[in-house]
Amino acid sequence: MNINKALTLILIVATFSGSLFAGHRDGGHQQKRLAFLTEKLELSQAQSEAVKGIMNNAKAEGQSYRENIQQLKQQVKQEMSKASPDKGVVQQLNRQISDQKTELMLIRAQAHKDMKALLNAEQQGKLELLHEMRQEKRQQRRERHEH
Repeated sequence: MNINKALTLILIVATFSGSLFAGHRDGGHQQKRLAFLTEKLELSQAQSEAVKGIMNNAKAEGQSYRENIQQLKQQVKQEMSKASPDKGVVQQLNRQISDQKTELMLIRAQAHKDMKALLNAEQQGKLELLHEMRQEKRQQRRERHEH
């Protein structure tokens, strides 16, 4: 694969993979997720409010990372639009994007841990089952797209 094709592929992957981590500006997704968890886990009002707080905190904490990712993607796009893109610059920008995404993953993991701490044993089991089901759905989508 020549260098231009490789750099184009990197740009495409960076552009589309970031959309998975984009924030939902209207909060609609977060409200639906909270309603889903409240129903499926049979959360009390106090638990539901606490989960909402955890979700809000995680969203706020991740906002700067999401903004940084968008800026870095724009820089990648600008570099790739040059007649002779600098491979080193593109690689460095993509490493920075990856680092920012790692931070977002850690924020989500901490939020999950915090939510789990609010739940009784039965609810924790249900939460883990929901998490496993979600992972399976993601894997199935990936497999469909690979074929």
